Amino acid sequence: MNLNRINLGTSILLGCSFASGVISSYYLGQVLTHLDSEEIYGLVGFCVGFPLLALILANVNETIKKIMIFASAAMAIVGSYILMLGSPNTVPVLKLDTIPVLMYFMALAGHMSLFTMGSAEVLRRAREMDYLWLGVGMAIGCSSVGIVVWTSIFGWLYMIMIINYIVPVAILVYFLFYPEGKEGEMIMRRPQTKEVVRQFVVPDTWKGGKITFYTLIAAFSALATAGVGGMAMPHEDYFTSAPWFWSFAAAGAMAAAVVAKLSLGKIIGMPTGIKKEFKSNIAWLVLGCVQGASVILLVTVEFYVPGYHLSFASGLIGGAILGFNVVAYMAVLSVQHPPRSNYAFYMFNTYFIMFAIALASYMRAINVDITEFYALATEEDYILYILGGLAIVLALLVVNQVITIAKTARTARDVPSIAPKPAEVPR
Repeated sequence: MNLNRINLGTSILLGCSFASGVISSYYLGQVLTHLDSEEIYGLVGFCVGFPLLALILANVNETIKKIMIFASAAMAIVGSYILMLGSPNTVPVLKLDTIPVLMYFMALAGHMSLFTMGSAEVLRRAREMDYLWLGVGMAIGCSSVGIVVWTSIFGWLYMIMIINYIVPVAILVYFLFYPEGKEGEMIMRRPQTKEVVRQFVVPDTWKGGKITFYTLIAAFSALATAGVGGMAMPHEDYFTSAPWFWSFAAAGAMAAAVVAKLSLGKIIGMPTGIKKEFKSNIAWLVLGCVQGASVILLVTVEFYVPGYHLSFASGLIGGAILGFNVVAYMAVLSVQHPPRSNYAFYMFNTYFIMFAIALASYMRAINVDITEFYALATEEDYILYILGGLAIVLALLVVNQVITIAKTARTARDVPSIAPKPAEVPR
């Protein structure tokens, strides 16, 4: 079995599914500004209901998971073609009829589900592959977003058309490199079986709450960089700013992969026990502080430093922070997984990243000029409340981590760690 072929296939699936999710949701905010009240049910049903269904079914076995990959891609392609047949190809996006709107939501739901499954494909194999593969996959995705969004200068439906070619190619490559037959399915599923996973799990009773705080920080990071950073931006600047923003997001993704390799590369393969819990939580604490502090600083500078918002530096730094924080978040998830159902765990948590990026498109579509943008901070207290809330979430994560680290350090002194022998990795 050639592991590099599998690594390449899963990384391409991750990158292209991330790109398709971001691209398909890039003008979602403008669609939502013209939405009728009854069409909101379609948004919730497709973009929340279907990813949840995919999460449940994809975790059953490899055969059903492969079916869900095909089903998600089919939904995305069919929905987008019907959308293109009956919609105006303009930017800003004009009001769409009910059927095209529903088909757009169906396509978006398919792309969001593909991203969650692409993430789970890479993360479940993280013990057996270098974190650089994670960085490569996300860098491919970010770079693709910057290139494809530029084509919307000719109309937003050109982007939708292009991703209808990207997604099938990514799935084709994934299945070309997928091991053959039932034995291949067993090889691919083995890293997520409970017999294997339990040998590498971090035994932390407070982990659920910490993952919740950490997910809030990661999601807000995506919302702040892709959303707040684009508020009050003229529509004609969308096309020129996107390539720079997303190219630096690709650079940030690769930087995070290098950091994850150095800080988590050895920890992820350690057998379960006090030593792994202690080391993994220290790495998580450092990464969490860097991510949370970068978002708080970014939002502060965007609102309180005149001239910074919508500047060239704002786009570059915001993109780098987005790429770094998303990949770092995914790397931590790969270590801090539950003792079973970790495929569903990866799908569930990465969904919130794509949800935040989609929500960011609505923030960019809010009709404010640059004066009104700064007034949100100077004349109202909204931004201070938001920053305070984020600081509280970060503080809760830090306090919980410090308590966990202190407890595990004390336990390590009193009781020697006894861990099962890790399962052999087939080569």
